This record gives sequence, C-alpha cells and structure tokens, in this order.
Amino acid sequence: MKRADSIIVIDPEEFIRDLLGEYFGRLGYQVFPVADIPTALGLITSRAIPVALVDLGISPGRGMASIGQLVQVRPDLQVVVLTGCPTLDSVIGAFRSGVFDLVIKPFRLEDLRGIVERAMTRAREQAVKADLRRRVEDLEDILRRHGLTPPANERHFAEPHEAVREASE
Repeated sequence: MKRADSIIVIDPEEFIRDLLGEYFGRLGYQVFPVADIPTALGLITSRAIPVALVDLGISPGRGMASIGQLVQVRPDLQVVVLTGCPTLDSVIGAFRSGVFDLVIKPFRLEDLRGIVERAMTRAREQAVKADLRRRVEDLEDILRRHGLTPPANERHFAEPHEAVREASE
C-alpha cells in the first residue's frame, strides 16, 4: 500500500464512520469520513480518492441514485456499498451502477480490508491503463504532425514487410 492511498467513508452513522476511519487509518490509509453525499461529491472532485465505502442508506429511498451520482462524477472511483438490509433489487441495482463490491452489515473488518485492498489494486491498474492510453494518443499526435499516419507508415515500410513475408514463406 502506498502512503497516498485514501478512502472516503460515506455513512450516516457516526459510529461506523469513526470505526472505519480508525481501522483504516491504523492501516496507513488517509480516511475522509463524511455523513452526506454533497460533502462526498465535493471531496471526490477535489481529491484523488480511489475508493469509497458507501452506506446504501446514505439518502433514504435514494441510495442507488446517490451512488450513481458518485460514479457519474468520478467514473474511476471504486465504490464498495455497505448495507444492512439488502434486497435483490438493491444488489442488482448496485452492480448495474458499476460498484466494485457490496458488503452486508454486520461485516468483519478483515473481510472489508481485503475488499478495499482489491479495490485499490483495481484503481491503480485503471490509472496505469489510462496513463498508457494518454501516452499512445500523444505519440499518435506526434506521428500525425510529422506525416507519419498509418497510411504513410505503410508507404515507408511496405518494402521491408514484403521482404519479411517472402523470407518466411
């Protein structure tokens, strides 16, 4: 785990925010405990927080809509939903919204730790992929500016390709 790894805990219950804040803080994470979605939206837009632990009851009757807001604002955010009363609809809705995982309360902290570690790994992998995509796009732009678009490349490299093809036959 990197020292910069951070988690946002979005739960209306102060006890849960404090418990998860202390537990993950002791593990070296920077934890941002918040009680509502507007505060959470402000934090995830201003900080590079890769993982969110979100209570499904954060907005009574609107839990999935609230989670959808988080994912809409930060598609790269790995959301772990916490719920004390899962229904089939809430479970299906959570995964359709693109959440990383769903954990039923009460849970074991060690189990949640494993889920958070996997979510952090996925967040890192997605960040690396996004960086590589940006680099490839930058290189393609440079090639285009120098007239080395794919058709131009074929013109420059057609003869060597033919020679390799003939040699392999």
